[in-house]
Amino acid sequence: MNSLIRDLGVVGNLVPRALALALLPLLCGCSTTATISRISGGSVDAEIQRSDRDGVYVSTNTGRKFRVPRSDISDIDHPGNAVAVVGSALSVYGIINIASGMETCGRLSGTTYGTAYCGGTFAPAVLGVSMLTWGLMTWTKSTEAAGNLMPPPYDSVPSAPPASAFDVSSSTQQNKAHSSRERARTGGFQNTRWGMSPEQVRNLYADVEASSPDILSTKRPLAGHPATVRFGFLGGQLMQVHLELVRSETTNPPSDVFGHFKALLGQKYGQPLTQGDRSVTWSAEGSTIELLAPGEEGMPVKLVYMRGNDMNTVTKDL
Repeated sequence: MNSLIRDLGVVGNLVPRALALALLPLLCGCSTTATISRISGGSVDAEIQRSDRDGVYVSTNTGRKFRVPRSDISDIDHPGNAVAVVGSALSVYGIINIASGMETCGRLSGTTYGTAYCGGTFAPAVLGVSMLTWGLMTWTKSTEAAGNLMPPPYDSVPSAPPASAFDVSSSTQQNKAHSSRERARTGGFQNTRWGMSPEQVRNLYADVEASSPDILSTKRPLAGHPATVRFGFLGGQLMQVHLELVRSETTNPPSDVFGHFKALLGQKYGQPLTQGDRSVTWSAEGSTIELLAPGEEGMPVKLVYMRGNDMNTVTKDL
């Protein structure tokens, strides 16, 4: 009889106890960070703190806090959903395990192996309910902090195309009909505006790094081409954006890259202000845009966005 009790208490509940112990690290080590996919490229893993009609405010594991514009968010994978699903399945299994083991647990109550058997009977359900509760609470907290992902309603024309500097949609054509005050307000590169502070640019581009006191740098694709992007500041205000369009195994040689961007910029900004064999310049809403062909074989094509019409602001440092 003692042998039968030992087999029932130890072997009979070995599987549910082992399952519960195996899933315990999943509950203890789960992250509360959401994965935010960005239209402009890449993703951000951070905890969502709060949101407003224009953006979502997040905090990374390193303690850095910044804002992600809603217009740049394509999707959010909130934390807790996977844990809730596993916890739900484990809870169902735990209930079945309790129903089938309660009678044996009662018979073994007070014996040497009774505690082990009864503990194994209830363990999956306890862990499953804990995981389900934690997952739902974490998911709910994150989704409520993010709020509605729909872009905010505008009483006037939206500020700028969110995903690309080469958007030639009807909204771009409508912008040309607005007042000079509106045009000046929308001058800049992609979502940036001239006069922004470094912190404001960081809020728009979470992956930028300070390559010097007055320059923030990042790498991201532009119109299908790998690009190094440098944001230049003067007196704490954004004055210039310098892009180096680098060659890759999947892109054309630099000379073809130059022709590609010349066509794209001409489609967006129309007739060039100046045009030569190795450079083309456009004047647009509060900005001057200059496209420069590579000086030597293998060098990148350069694209410079400048505040106003100051052509002398192109420097070798940017």
